[in-house]
Amino acid sequence: MVHNNFSLKNVFDSYLKCRSNKRNSRAALVFEYDLEEKLFRLWERLIGGIYHPSRSICFVINKPKLREIFASSFEDRVVHHVLVRYLERIWEPKFIYDSYSCRVGKGTHLAIKRMQKFIRQVSSNGVRRSFYLHVDIKDFFITVDKEVLFGLISKHVKDARMLELARNLIFSDPTVNYIFLGRNRQVLENVPENKSLFNKNNKKGLPIGNLTSQFFANVYLDPIDQYVKHHLKCRYYVRYCDDMILLCNSVAQLEDWRQNIGEFAVKELRLQLNNKATHIAPVNNGIDFLGFITRKDYILVRRRSINNLKKVLKRYEGLLVDETAFGRLYRYDFILCEKLLHTLNSYLGHFKLADTYRLIKRLFVRYPFLDEFYIRRGTKVVRNYSFKQRYANLAVQYWFYRKKFKGFLVFFHVGCFIEFYCMHAKLVQKLFGLQVKYCHKRLRPRCGFPLKRLNEYIDVAVREKVPFVVISQTGREGLRVMDRDIAWKFIPVPEDN
Repeated sequence: MVHNNFSLKNVFDSYLKCRSNKRNSRAALVFEYDLEEKLFRLWERLIGGIYHPSRSICFVINKPKLREIFASSFEDRVVHHVLVRYLERIWEPKFIYDSYSCRVGKGTHLAIKRMQKFIRQVSSNGVRRSFYLHVDIKDFFITVDKEVLFGLISKHVKDARMLELARNLIFSDPTVNYIFLGRNRQVLENVPENKSLFNKNNKKGLPIGNLTSQFFANVYLDPIDQYVKHHLKCRYYVRYCDDMILLCNSVAQLEDWRQNIGEFAVKELRLQLNNKATHIAPVNNGIDFLGFITRKDYILVRRRSINNLKKVLKRYEGLLVDETAFGRLYRYDFILCEKLLHTLNSYLGHFKLADTYRLIKRLFVRYPFLDEFYIRRGTKVVRNYSFKQRYANLAVQYWFYRKKFKGFLVFFHVGCFIEFYCMHAKLVQKLFGLQVKYCHKRLRPRCGFPLKRLNEYIDVAVREKVPFVVISQTGREGLRVMDRDIAWKFIPVPEDN
């Protein structure tokens, strides 16, 4: 009888967990094709003890620092969930409360709130002078000793098959037969030696980007947590991955703790402290931790995060807005608008912990194109660029857009032509020199030009400072009426009084 840890149901549940919020990714869609067969074969390899990780996908990121990422295949990520689901049941009761990295019900925001509470307690709400010690491990993921890590796991794992699976994943070498994702492989040479697994033997280093690496980091650093809480008796302590904050009223006490932690890390875990990032400072200066500057009364966003958002907004402004001498020409690109929407909400979701009302307001003032595409609702934005309307016939659909964009000249896409109707037809007769026809009963007079000349006539309308929208034909809805949505919008510069 197969153990429940390797049951087919457990493998399927791990798959569901793995695909959560990532079902539309290419890897998930490819794996979902012939899903039952793939899961069954994976289950057979797991219970047979013949599973081995497949090739890793390597790529390089430059934010916040230049580093290499080794992403596992989707099948391997399912196996990671199988292992982590089992290990969590063992270690979650053992972890201290104030460890917040990659744990259910934890996270960066709760870590910051907890630390702010500690600041108020240690300083007696600002009355007593207090200090903090920020401890950082030097090149943590690259210097993790695999033998030490496996020794920590083997002490508590009784299932032989799970222990063997853990060994298999820990000692697998992602730098062997990897797939590089990128155009220029030479970018790997720019990664610092102390940040690259290519410069390490297989006895050290965990790949960044895997679920198992995140969980193993908590297992590896749990001895430090226990040492700080139970041996050093530090009451105010918060850890997120390899970043640790200790608070106290005595600088001498913090210096002593710093030395003790450094010695313990070297002796027990074969780790070294990052002397450049490890420091002692007054709490009143604010604690720079996890992207926020935390004080007892308020929380600010780190300047680097704000600058990164400004760079993103400036780049999208260049893609979505054409600044002309006569006004602003907005490009309603659905894919670009959706990407920016998700990026904005991601940043604002991170910012919402801090006191950022005025910051967000200033961003929308500085980048006015945001008001054209989005509506601000508290700490999130929603779409303001989809004006689709489906009616039974072309005439009713056209009048919807006329009413929606009152005061704008409507370029209406119909098949291979751009057409104008009613009063707009008479206007463009003079503006573009087009011939007017009266063949449509409900939309006459009518005139137009071929779709391939759209850019030419847009330039004319811009020079003449005529506000206009382009309603593009995006697909077929039913048998008679087409699906349409806005594609371009021009707002001229107001005339000086």
